[in-house]
Amino acid sequence: MGVYDFWTHGSSVQVEYPDRVKYIRRSGDGTIIRQEHGTWNWFHFPIPTPTIINNTKTKYDVVYLKARTGNKAIQSEPKEAFISEIGFLDIGKIEPNYQLPSVAIVGENCSAEIFGISKKLPEKEVKNGLVICVRVEFKPDPDFDKTYPPQPVGEIIFFGAGARFKV
Repeated sequence: MGVYDFWTHGSSVQVEYPDRVKYIRRSGDGTIIRQEHGTWNWFHFPIPTPTIINNTKTKYDVVYLKARTGNKAIQSEPKEAFISEIGFLDIGKIEPNYQLPSVAIVGENCSAEIFGISKKLPEKEVKNGLVICVRVEFKPDPDFDKTYPPQPVGEIIFFGAGARFKV
C-alpha cells in the first residue's frame, strides 16, 4: 500500500466573499488576508487529487492546514481572527460527517497540527477532486476606539493545505 501527501501552496487560496477583504497579498510565503473585525469569510484550497494510482482507486484519510492568525508587525493580539470551521468537499459533494465545527484555532502555536493542523478521518474513496474549506471569523474588537493607532482589521496568513491519499 502506498501513502501520498499532496499539498497546495497558501498563495492558491480562493476567497469566497472578496468584497469583505480589506487587504490581500500573495507571496512566496503564502497569502496574507486582513478583514474588518466582526466579519467572517470562507477560504477554499483546491487540493491536487489523484483519483487512481497504479490502476487502483485512492482513498483519503487526513487533511492538513498551515496558517497563523495575528499580525506581529503591528503587535496585535493573536485572538483577532480564528478558524471556526474546517470542512471539505469532493467536487461539489459536501462531506457533512467530515466537517470540523468549532475548531477555534487561535494563535501561532496551537496543539492541533493544522498550525500545523492535521485531522485524521475515516478512510473515504476519492470520487473526483478535493477542496478544503476554512471559515475564519474576525472577532469584534471591544477596545477599537481606545487603541492607538486603531486596529480595524484582523489578519490570517495561509501557508498551505493538503491531504493524505492511500492506495
